[in-house]
Amino acid sequence: MVLVDVDARMPVAYVMNQMTDERALGIVLAAYDGLPTSSGQRAAS
Repeated sequence: MVLVDVDARMPVAYVMNQMTDERALGIVLAAYDGLPTSSGQRAAS
Protein backbone atom coordinates (compact mmCIF):
# COMPACT_ATOMS: atom_id res chain seq x y z
CA MET A 1 0.00 0.00 0.00
CA VAL A 2 1.35 3.41 -0.94
CA LEU A 3 -0.26 6.72 -0.06
CA VAL A 4 1.13 10.07 -1.18
CA ASP A 5 -0.42 13.18 0.36
CA VAL A 6 0.78 16.09 -1.75
CA ASP A 7 -0.74 18.72 0.56
CA ALA A 8 1.01 17.32 3.65
CA ARG A 9 4.15 16.55 1.61
CA MET A 10 4.17 13.04 3.07
CA PRO A 11 4.43 9.58 1.51
CA VAL A 12 3.53 6.44 3.47
CA ALA A 13 4.35 2.96 2.19
CA TYR A 14 3.58 -0.43 3.75
CA VAL A 15 4.32 -3.80 2.21
CA MET A 16 1.92 -6.57 3.19
CA ASN A 17 2.94 -10.21 3.10
CA GLN A 18 -0.73 -11.22 2.91
CA MET A 19 -3.58 -9.30 1.32
CA THR A 20 -5.71 -9.95 4.41
CA ASP A 21 -3.35 -7.89 6.59
CA GLU A 22 -5.41 -5.03 8.03
CA ARG A 23 -2.56 -3.13 9.74
CA ALA A 24 -1.86 -0.86 6.76
CA LEU A 25 -4.70 1.55 7.59
CA GLY A 26 -3.55 1.79 11.21
CA ILE A 27 -0.03 2.65 10.09
CA VAL A 28 -1.30 5.41 7.78
CA LEU A 29 -3.52 6.85 10.53
CA ALA A 30 -0.62 6.76 13.01
CA ALA A 31 1.55 8.63 10.53
CA TYR A 32 -1.11 11.33 10.22
CA ASP A 33 -1.45 11.52 14.01
CA GLY A 34 2.24 12.36 14.16
CA LEU A 35 1.93 15.33 11.81
CA PRO A 36 1.87 18.79 13.37
CA THR A 37 -1.18 20.91 12.63
CA SER A 38 -0.93 24.46 11.36
CA SER A 39 -0.88 25.66 15.01
CA GLY A 40 2.21 23.53 15.69
CA GLN A 41 0.43 20.93 17.83
CA ARG A 42 -0.32 17.33 16.93
CA ALA A 43 -3.66 16.49 15.40
CA ALA A 44 -6.18 14.86 17.74
CA SER A 45 -7.27 11.38 16.73
